[in-house]
Amino acid sequence: MRGDSWTESYLRSDIMRESVIYQAILEEGELSAKLTSIPRLLVLGLTREQIAQALDLEIEQVPQVIEGQN
Repeated sequence: MRGDSWTESYLRSDIMRESVIYQAILEEGELSAKLTSIPRLLVLGLTREQIAQALDLEIEQVPQVIEGQN
């Protein structure tokens, strides 16, 4: 019985680790999508502040993306 408990515990920790990795990748993808939206929103006439608010970003991130594209 002890072996089964250890195996279950090990498998759970392995699943959690994969879940953390999955979450990190998901968050990275979400951030990437937000950052690629910035130029489009500028073309539509939104201010940097409006873009940051709409995309739930820090205001400092918006000009960094804009300057990175020039």
